[in-house]
Amino acid sequence: LSLGDPIKLSPSPSIISPTRLNFDKITHLPTPIINNGSFGFNSPPRNPNNIEVLKRNNSPSIGVGVNSNRTVSEYKPTTANNLTRKKSLLGEGTASKRISSNPITSSDTQIPSPPNDISIASKYVNSIFHSVHQNKYYKFSEEIGNGNFSTVICATNTVNEAEKIAIKIISIPTVNKIDIKNHKSFIKRELNILYKLNHPCLIHLIDYNINLSIKDDEIINSTFIPSDEDEINDLDYHNLKLNNDQLFFLNYCDGGNLFQFSFDYSKFNFNNLNYWLLLKRIICESIIGIAYLHDQNIIHRDIKLENILLNYSFDELMNISKDLNNFENPLICITDFGLLKKLHSSDELLSTRCGSQDYISPELLMGLKYNGKLTDSWSIGVLIYSLLEDRLPFDLPPLDLISNTGVSPSVIQRKRLKNNPAHRIAMIDWDWFKTNESNLSSSNINPEIRDILSDLKKIVNALLVRKDRRPELSHLLSLNEFSWIKHSLPTHF
Repeated sequence: LSLGDPIKLSPSPSIISPTRLNFDKITHLPTPIINNGSFGFNSPPRNPNNIEVLKRNNSPSIGVGVNSNRTVSEYKPTTANNLTRKKSLLGEGTASKRISSNPITSSDTQIPSPPNDISIASKYVNSIFHSVHQNKYYKFSEEIGNGNFSTVICATNTVNEAEKIAIKIISIPTVNKIDIKNHKSFIKRELNILYKLNHPCLIHLIDYNINLSIKDDEIINSTFIPSDEDEINDLDYHNLKLNNDQLFFLNYCDGGNLFQFSFDYSKFNFNNLNYWLLLKRIICESIIGIAYLHDQNIIHRDIKLENILLNYSFDELMNISKDLNNFENPLICITDFGLLKKLHSSDELLSTRCGSQDYISPELLMGLKYNGKLTDSWSIGVLIYSLLEDRLPFDLPPLDLISNTGVSPSVIQRKRLKNNPAHRIAMIDWDWFKTNESNLSSSNINPEIRDILSDLKKIVNALLVRKDRRPELSHLLSLNEFSWIKHSLPTHF
């Protein structure tokens, strides 16, 4: 189901007045026409730094665990006729069947699953990568993620194989100098911000190896604000023709991403107190990590389950959960800073439409200027909801979940006719199902689990609201009602 597909009404000679049009067959609303060209797939971008809004190619769902890969969001400086939206889910046992992310009816037997493993035949097999500032060499181990212009690999130290590292390889297209210029601005901006960040719950830049004419001072200077305009000289063009791969050396996380964690283990651990203690800690770390970014006037703009990496395997986490209050190390690592935005002032409004469609706020969806801190707050709300409900808040729920809520059949039918998630995001139309009050009042639920779920639901209820009622994360953390978030973490966080 495509967002923004116009409804075409065939003209008829017999129709003289618009009041005689037949709207009986219309089942969903067309996307409103917005003067700024929002979601016009063939409209020219407002500026070279426009980034398309990508539909995440997997969504939380209860199912049998399968392998997955980290999804890497991309800065995509491209022309309008290349804009695409990725909105399909890969079904089990099929490589190409397209399945809408909504709705899932009670008759559906196929459960959406994460994408299949990345092909083993990576072009980087047997490659050696030089960490210049460390003077270390790393050998390709496996490919763990990819995007339109980048690949993330795991590599091992050629001297000490126990030392693993993640390398983000950005391959700059060299077809024209405009693309090179945009990528150069993007790389300079991301490196400069990554170099400044210092928080236990954020990805850590260990080193970089680039052949663009970017001075070290432009990366390491804490007062330098990267410009969106960069000139390309002949040396840049020549170097990229020889080797267009730019390398970011990052800390490696052994536990995979939070989407895969939820997909693999949520179904079998709903009544496991240690599982919910871990999720509570993970959510608190995520909120604190993003709040730290906001304190630096930095907006993430692509918060989602896939971009929260885990530092430990499931078995290790289960052991940690036995004494979680005394565990001083972070469980997570927030990653994928390709869409980071450094604000020039704390009240600066943004206009670039970017992020993952399932996690974007109504104001961003409708093409309005937006407060980036509030859109990040919204995305955190979507992330927490997905962990609690095993589904995205604006996808239609299975019929069996709706029927258990006591909603009348006519209301159910009306909701299911509005089967476009973008419509429901704009209307902020969501509800609790699996963790509604009726289910939580069941005597079968551990009281401690019930308390955790109730606390986490309060965060979602505070964040998935209109922008004028939605708090920034720093304000949320200052409220007595949510003081437990900081108290759940080590003091040095």
